[in-house]
Amino acid sequence: MDGVIADRARELNIQPLLNTGGGGYDGGLYQLVAMAELGEPSSDITDAMTHMIAVSQQPSGVWTLPGTRPPLQESDITRTRMAIQVLKTYGWPARKSEFELRIATAGKWLQTAPGYTTLDEADRLAGLWMAGQPAATVKAVSAKLVALQRADGGWAQRANLESDAYGTAAALVSLRRVGALKASDPVYRKGVGFLLSTQFPDGSWYVRSRAVKLQPYFEASFPFGHDQWISTSATAYAVMALAPAATNSVR
Repeated sequence: MDGVIADRARELNIQPLLNTGGGGYDGGLYQLVAMAELGEPSSDITDAMTHMIAVSQQPSGVWTLPGTRPPLQESDITRTRMAIQVLKTYGWPARKSEFELRIATAGKWLQTAPGYTTLDEADRLAGLWMAGQPAATVKAVSAKLVALQRADGGWAQRANLESDAYGTAAALVSLRRVGALKASDPVYRKGVGFLLSTQFPDGSWYVRSRAVKLQPYFEASFPFGHDQWISTSATAYAVMALAPAATNSVR
């Protein structure tokens, strides 16, 4: 949120012109979702950013951008889930019917969109639920995601990789969000056990980067060197997954 406020003048100048700068609107999606999760109220900046994201939707219902930087900028399913959350949180009454149609169209696209990763399935699940898709559909996708849990209690980002904190947290957060699992359920507890067993003594989690190194490396004071960016995200995601289980006997 501090970054949005600091960049307020620039954003209010470029967003109404559908100019997002480098990286497309991915940065705006992540900022607005974070603000939504923190309960930030609507403002002129959220209005400008929400308009830009809304009109970036494709006729099929998807939000898509060229290129890929896995896992944060890898998936159109993830973009579409985040855009649904943005429209539901920061859409305004004068455009209610338009936003509702965009959300419904996105929900239908999510039903059949091809998925390749655990994050795809986790965000498909959350997106379908947010879009108000049928309970039977949400239940079926929940079961598919649960079935991807490994014997060690974790989830891998992709089928050919080992379980890690990012894939595990993504699955747990979405399954709990939609009501498919409670923090006390055995599947959830097993996932929590995996996270606790892989946490480093300093409180962080290590996840190996899968992104192509496009920019010069610089040290950001988080552990794990060239893998620090995804490890930072994985650590935050893991905390989100662990928090609901904090009052349960999981150790």
